[in-house]
Order: sequence, then C-alpha cells, then structure tokens
Amino acid sequence: MKILLVSNSTVYGCGYLDHVEQEIRSFLRGAERVLFFPFALYDRNAYAVQAKTRFAAMGYSIQSVHEAENPQKAVEETDAIFIGGGNTFRLLKTLQDLDLVEPICRKVKSGTPYIGSSAGSNVAGPTIKTTNDMPIVQPRSFDALGLVRFQISPHYLDPDPNSRHMGETQEERILQFLEENDTPVVGLREGTWLLVEGNSVPLKGLSSARILTRTGGLGYLKASTLLFAMVLGVLAIWYFVMDSVNVNRIINRKAESFYWLTILTSNTLGTALGDCLADTSGLGYEGGVLVFGGALVLIAALYFYTNISHVVLFWAAFILTRPLGATLGDILTKTRDHGGLNLSRFTSSYVIAAFMIACILLTSRKSEQDTAPE
Repeated sequence: MKILLVSNSTVYGCGYLDHVEQEIRSFLRGAERVLFFPFALYDRNAYAVQAKTRFAAMGYSIQSVHEAENPQKAVEETDAIFIGGGNTFRLLKTLQDLDLVEPICRKVKSGTPYIGSSAGSNVAGPTIKTTNDMPIVQPRSFDALGLVRFQISPHYLDPDPNSRHMGETQEERILQFLEENDTPVVGLREGTWLLVEGNSVPLKGLSSARILTRTGGLGYLKASTLLFAMVLGVLAIWYFVMDSVNVNRIINRKAESFYWLTILTSNTLGTALGDCLADTSGLGYEGGVLVFGGALVLIAALYFYTNISHVVLFWAAFILTRPLGATLGDILTKTRDHGGLNLSRFTSSYVIAAFMIACILLTSRKSEQDTAPE
C-alpha cells in the first residue's frame, strides 16, 4: 500500500498544502486523476474548490466525490484518493452513510495512493478514538478504514510545563486511550507526515512525532525481552531456593509463591510477545499462531524423541502457550479488517471456556483409562 498521512494541511506562514507539496508530487507520480473527499467540512462545495485549485497548480485533475453520480464507481475509477481535514466524526459518518468505507479499503489495498490530511489521516487508522475533534455527529461506530495498524493523533501538542492551564493535555488523553486499548498511537506534530510504503513508515516534515504505547515507551520487542528475562529470573531464583522448578514438587507455600509469580510474569510476557510478533513482524495474528503453534509442536517432538529434561521442556511449552493464547484471543475479538473474526469478548470467552472444558474432560478420561486396573 502507498499511504501519505499528513498531520495538518496548513502550517504557519505557508498556504494550503505548501509545506508538503514536493512530497505530494513525488507520491502521486504517474497518477492523473485524484478523487477528493470533502466530507469533514460543512461547506463541501467551497472545500472542493480549494482542493481543485491547489491540485491544479500541481498539475493534477481532481474530482470531488460529493459531485459524483455514483461515488462508489468514482472510487473504483480514480488514480489516487485524497481525504481532507476537518471534523473526524462528520467525515467518518458520511463515509459510512454512503457505504464508502469498504470500497476505499479495497482500492487502497490494491495499490492506489491514499493521501490523508488531519481528519483524513485519522480515519486511516483502526478507529477514530484518538481524534481531537468534538463529536458533533454520531457515526455508526468508531471503526475507521484500518489502512495502518496504529492510531493517528494529528496536530499533536506537547505539554507546556509553563502553562497555567489545568485541563487535560493531548498526552493525557492518549494515555487514557491506552488504558483501555492495546493499539499504539502516533502523535503527529504540526508540519509532519508519515509515508507508508509496504513495511516502511518513515517520518518526514518539519518536526518529530510521539509514539505512545502500553509498554511504557519500551516498544513491544524491548518489553518482551525484559519480561522474558524476568520469567527466567524468577525460575532461576526458584531453582536456587528450592533446588527444583518441577511443578510436581510444589509442596509448600514458598514453592507455590514462586509458581504463581512465574504464572504472572509469563502471562504478561504472552500478551507482549503475541502483540510484538503480530504487529511488528508483518505476520499478523494468523502468522503468530503458526509460529507459536509450530514451536510447541517442536517442543512436543523433543519431549518424546530426545533426552532433554522434561522439566525444561515443560516450562518452555508453558511460556509459549501464553503468547499463543493471547494471539488466538486477538483472532477471535479483532475486526475482520485486522485479521480477526470480530466476535464479542463474551462470545470469545464462551468459545474458549468450552474448548478448555472439552480438553479437561478428554484429559481426565484418558487419565482414568491409563490408571484403570487391567
């Protein structure tokens, strides 16, 4: 996919799109017709005139989708897409009302260049939950185009330590989002943009950006490495104190405490490692399941066909079940645009619970058969 996500269309001292003109020219090389989406502003005609005038100066023919007799057909026939800024709620609601979300997604995923500015950048993410705008209208849902796996927060302003304003900062609002959501957020400062081409996402423009995640700024890879070291550390201390990490020898409170501490750290590792593989490797959730599942199959083979310590293999398998479970949970609950089945958390919990009960019953029955007298 080719995606250009611009924080803002105008910077101080410059005209409309002046600061990003050279990037747009390079990005749209080979394109002739650009389809403009003016839905983020109330006066669509005036907005369309502004966009047509500016793109004409760059040598491009631009059509506004609100003037098309068949908007979906216009999406199919265009060489490039440009979604302008304004109110993100108004923009997304209109895209949903006109059934344009899916056609735009298909078109961009087929290779058509996509330019988003401000609200147009916001709707390129999984949802619009990190917009700065007021909800002046109510879309059917906050789910957006999902062209990138991270949230966008345009017009990012850093907290001013000298300010006497006691209200919430943009950073605090994003951190509130991260309290309830796993998706990382890119805070695009004024005059900056992201160029997405395949797995490459360089930041360009007049300033830098903020990347905010639930990992305390470490990123998934560093957080996963740290948590893995913590799990190994707990197991090492357990072995040093108790001279064994065999779960069949948990016979006192001290050993039980080490066991539950290992459970806690390995569960946290599972979530971080699962997200790390799914979001940063490009494998997605299905690829993550195959990787972790394949590793467990390998451990099972080592268990049956080698002399490697069964205790070591048990803990290796135990740790790998954590990211496998987290990734399977993502497949069940994430939207279809992000590789999931879009099941509710309650439905997913019922499915997993039923699977666990079935496994327990089968295991118990086999255990009874193995111990039954001949």
